[in-house]
Amino acid sequence: LKPGLKKREDVQRMAKDERYDLTVVLCGCNDEHAGGFTGDFVSRLRRTILSLLLNFCHHKKDVNVEVVLVEWRPPNRTKGLVSLAHSWLGHELVVDGFRCDLKNLPLFRIITIPDADADRALRNIGQPAKGGMLEWHCKNVGVRRAQGRMVLTINADDVFSPKLFEFLVNAKRLRVDTYYLAQTMGMWFKEKPNKPFIDGYVSLFQTAEDLAAQEMEKLRPNWDVLGWSRDHHICEDPRILWSGNKDLTAKMWYFYDRSLGVKLNGSENVAPPHLWETHCGDFIMASREAWHRINGAPMPLQSIAIDVMVACRLARTLRQVILVAPCFNVHQNHPPSMRIARGRVDADASTKEIRGDNIWERCKSPFRKFLAEKYVPRRQFGFPREMFQEHK
Repeated sequence: LKPGLKKREDVQRMAKDERYDLTVVLCGCNDEHAGGFTGDFVSRLRRTILSLLLNFCHHKKDVNVEVVLVEWRPPNRTKGLVSLAHSWLGHELVVDGFRCDLKNLPLFRIITIPDADADRALRNIGQPAKGGMLEWHCKNVGVRRAQGRMVLTINADDVFSPKLFEFLVNAKRLRVDTYYLAQTMGMWFKEKPNKPFIDGYVSLFQTAEDLAAQEMEKLRPNWDVLGWSRDHHICEDPRILWSGNKDLTAKMWYFYDRSLGVKLNGSENVAPPHLWETHCGDFIMASREAWHRINGAPMPLQSIAIDVMVACRLARTLRQVILVAPCFNVHQNHPPSMRIARGRVDADASTKEIRGDNIWERCKSPFRKFLAEKYVPRRQFGFPREMFQEHK
């Protein structure tokens, strides 16, 4: 096994701790920039949270889900995510937006990490107390505390298509020797004032599937791995991805591994063949065991480009499967001001270890430590020794 799990007993112990079929992890904070959700981004996060809670509420009998939102360094001058989440859910109750039995709502956990706790946690693992949003440090907190058989990390402004929700119902059956990515496209989300959220969600996806199909045509250069998913209809009929179908599909997977498997050991600083890295950070799902095996996401002191390194780590030991339309993910389009603000997260070039000129070279050895991780002990991703405040 790779660095994380070293003993059979570790795997057996983790299986006993799994209380859910799926954990969805996302992170953020209500600040002015650096990954924040002020103004329009507050509404984006609201749509993401409500889409998860409402859709999984309707699928409760088929899949047991928990949603984990990690709030990293919340500022004192704005409303916290706990307060905002209560107001969002309260509004949907008033306008009858849930339209399902409230006892079927997924468990919703919010883990809050204020500045003092973040500084202490970073110093305790041998890193400096860097301010601002460290997106994958934040996501690692949720992944480390996840209790699902499968763990899915997304961004805080992603919304899934109805068919993708139906696919995720199979989380308790999906193969654990595979990690899953999803086709992601940008769209503007329009809602009617004082109307239930679910109405806007349904109206968006009435036309989104056609747009997603058109988007597929633009991805022809990567048609090999995308075409395989479409030709085998894994979105509509995911049974070939179920753990119990190894004998039935052995020949098909043999062809897939030989023809479409990701090979990281290239000779040039170019993307490995078949590795899907387009918006991959918006949807990465693997088993809880796999996340622990790769020690979560690497922890250089930056946010941008780490998602690609996560895919490289997973591809080292697992098979890659990409979900395509009608199973797709919508990344709510950012206004230009928010795109500019996001770039300020990694503005300090002195701490930026993953860059465009070295990312694929680093991908060949995805478990090699970055300089910022020099003193970080193994198996300390997500600050497992810290007791962060949690709300349910």
